[in-house]
Amino acid sequence: MMNYIYFDAAASTKPSREVLECFNEVSTTYYANPSALHSAGFLAEKILHQSATTISNLIGVYQSEIYFTSGGTESNNLALFGMALARPRTHRHIITHLGEHPSVTQVFKKLETDGFEVTWLKGLVTPEMVNGALRDDTALVSLVHVNNETGHINDIDSIAKAVKAKNKQTYFFSDGVQGFGKIPVSLHHIDAYSFSGHKIGAVKGVGGLYLSDKVRIIPQILGGGQQKNMRSGTENTASIAALAKAAELAFAAMDENREKVLAVKNELLKLESALENVHINGNFSSYILNISFLGVRSEVLLHALAESGLFASAGSACSSSKKYKDKNALHAFGFDRNIIESAIRFSFSSDNTPEEAARALDLICDRVNTLRKYTRK
Repeated sequence: MMNYIYFDAAASTKPSREVLECFNEVSTTYYANPSALHSAGFLAEKILHQSATTISNLIGVYQSEIYFTSGGTESNNLALFGMALARPRTHRHIITHLGEHPSVTQVFKKLETDGFEVTWLKGLVTPEMVNGALRDDTALVSLVHVNNETGHINDIDSIAKAVKAKNKQTYFFSDGVQGFGKIPVSLHHIDAYSFSGHKIGAVKGVGGLYLSDKVRIIPQILGGGQQKNMRSGTENTASIAALAKAAELAFAAMDENREKVLAVKNELLKLESALENVHINGNFSSYILNISFLGVRSEVLLHALAESGLFASAGSACSSSKKYKDKNALHAFGFDRNIIESAIRFSFSSDNTPEEAARALDLICDRVNTLRKYTRK
């Protein structure tokens, strides 16, 4: 396993030494319950406040607007269920995109069964497209910042600004899991924005949500009333501190990291000329490259690559085992079945190198050519 190539960073990343040191220190020194009314508890609570302050400063919001969760899925569920159910009598309409992450689309499918009406957009989203679907009773608009399968980037600031100009009562949410710490973001017109620790070099099991103080939501986890009654449950102090440290590192090196992964991605883009019948399914985020190798099923190629020490995916790790009809991201952008069933997602972190990409390119060419010969027999 020492020489494997890991091109699945959109699924999860490796925690850095600094992050693990932070996690271990807080775990062993500030392990008290932050709600406890003694000095050890106060010290743990201070860590939480410091972590929230660090993240709020990075994205330009108030410290009071940062909430910590168990990850991106919970953050998305909290924001979407919470905002939709806050005004169920007067606002029953929702706008989103068919290619959103399952932790978004499944929420809206559940709300549809409860009587909400959802407008499912397709293709590249523009402010005009969203405003054309906007109604007086639109409760919220939900659009991902960076699509986790294709890397498409939504101009969420411009879209949210247009939404607010037409209907100030409509909330705007963005799943920021693949954008947070990787590309700049302005949240001036955005009401809620989610993020996840293990996508930026923190540990698993921790995430966060920016939620504007102006927004009213219905809490989804009830209990001891932690985090201003918005998300009950004893806070995971060590993981939250690790998330703040990872975010601090990611934002400080954002430009440098983007150049690193772009060099890796550009090396892999040579596949378009090295092989026949290769389709690039969008070229947007530097961190994600989705390619179809026509004539080779993605599951078969992924298995062949993994046996040779190259790890990638066929899309979201949350839905990679689903059938074609349930893989909505590429379908939502208008790609046909042949492209979807042969699509591979390569995703990168700053740990990757162009040398790895060059090795991967040779390996991919060899495996694709072999599988195509086998298929034609």
